Amino acid sequence: MPVYRFRTIEEMNRFSPPEPAGSLDDRVVAAVDLGRALSGHRFPPGVHRSRSIEEHARLRERWETESGRPPSGAVGPENR
Repeated sequence: MPVYRFRTIEEMNRFSPPEPAGSLDDRVVAAVDLGRALSGHRFPPGVHRSRSIEEHARLRERWETESGRPPSGAVGPENR
């Protein structure tokens, strides 16, 4: 979003700001919704920390089974 500077009140009164790009925002939201629908993964919101790669792999596997999808084979030391 650009920043407009005015030297006088008259300049400011003559100014008409550009129209917001609402259609672009709607397309972006629609694309994100489509991506979520097609991916099928449902991860809980928030930040999730794990003490090790193995612990994170188990956590991700649990999320994937709860969402109804087979585990994707998360990369861990045992899968390398």
